[in-house]
Amino acid sequence: SPRVGIVWDPKGDGKMSIRAGYGFFYDFPNFSFDQFGFSPPWGASLTVPNPVLSNPWSTTPGGSPLPLAQPANFPFQKGNLQLLYGYPLDMKPTYIEQYNLSIQKQIGNWLFSGSYVGNATRHLWLNNPVNQAQFLGTGACTLNGVSFATCSTTGNTTNRRRLNFVNPTYGPYYGETEILDVGGTANYNGLVLSAQHRFGHNFTSSTNFTWAHCVSDNYTPALGLSTFAETQYNNRKADRGPCPGADIRRAFNQTLVVASPKYSNRAVQMFAGDWKVAVSAVIFSGPPLNVTTGLDQALSGNAAVQRVNQILPDVNFANQTSTGWLNPKAFAQPTLGTYGNLGAGAVRGPGSFVLNAALSRVFRIKERQTIEVRGEAFNLPNWVNYYNPVLTLSAANFGQVVPANTSGLGAIIQSTQDPRIMQFALKYVF
Repeated sequence: SPRVGIVWDPKGDGKMSIRAGYGFFYDFPNFSFDQFGFSPPWGASLTVPNPVLSNPWSTTPGGSPLPLAQPANFPFQKGNLQLLYGYPLDMKPTYIEQYNLSIQKQIGNWLFSGSYVGNATRHLWLNNPVNQAQFLGTGACTLNGVSFATCSTTGNTTNRRRLNFVNPTYGPYYGETEILDVGGTANYNGLVLSAQHRFGHNFTSSTNFTWAHCVSDNYTPALGLSTFAETQYNNRKADRGPCPGADIRRAFNQTLVVASPKYSNRAVQMFAGDWKVAVSAVIFSGPPLNVTTGLDQALSGNAAVQRVNQILPDVNFANQTSTGWLNPKAFAQPTLGTYGNLGAGAVRGPGSFVLNAALSRVFRIKERQTIEVRGEAFNLPNWVNYYNPVLTLSAANFGQVVPANTSGLGAIIQSTQDPRIMQFALKYVF
């Protein structure tokens, strides 16, 4: 993992610097993929009751079960769509190349900075659905000795899976099967601008703006692995698009703290001194979203990841509200046996704007004793920040921002972020 960096002070006065860096970074999620080792046919689990180390199989009826007979010892039955995983034989660890170039300049109490930050990720681990059902048309056909009036329907998904045609004897024992695909890639490029004012003249300020773009194959960084299989077998590029949850194009942060000056007049100091106002603002653009069919239009056996057709240029309502964020008329279900033309992450969710403020006053009782009175307001203007809308086209409330029940808990997830929240505090320091 080589790294290299350089810092240059062009004028030698300590008030300007040019920095550049480059490095390789590796990691391996040791704890995340235990289930791969237990999935047939690459692995299986055996339970040995009361084993004796000198003769491990002495308590196992019939002695050693190895080698395992397939499919007799499969932990599932024919047609069961159990999710199976497998490792490829040429596993490669994920690595990231990071590089940056920045310029900092001090002017008085201000520090200005402009930075380019980028990285290239290689060998992302994805899920390749190697046993997808194949679309064989809508006419009559016979599959492995079974006749169907309509060859491709959701009712004969198991009969149309790829492994059934590769090996009709053992293929039916496999359901949804995914093999780890280590060929995924991602790229991030960002411009970061900042201006900071050190505390002086009774105020301090920090301003940051990021303009960035992240593109990747189907990958969820929070889990270290795709949360679902690639849409199409052996076609990871069909799902390439903005990084899920990470491609926030614009982000703005501002923090400002202003303190009242020290007045020489005691009466003025008593009423106007020792006040402090703090304001912070955060603005983010919306995240990329996938609009899915909710139906197995491709008849591949994996309805959860299939995207829709876009038939109108404007996918959003002109006046977006909680009851109308996405325009249902802009989308349509793909024709049976096909995939939609909408790209991955092609729709943007709601952005957010949060303004927080605090007002405090310190009352000095004695030299080492003070009382601080503080009031804080979060989301001061009570701005409505929506969560993402319903993204399943087949849902009755598609395109709306609505509350949802959490699975199995019955609790309600609110459709908007927190409203205005105010709190007050009294602190005695001695």
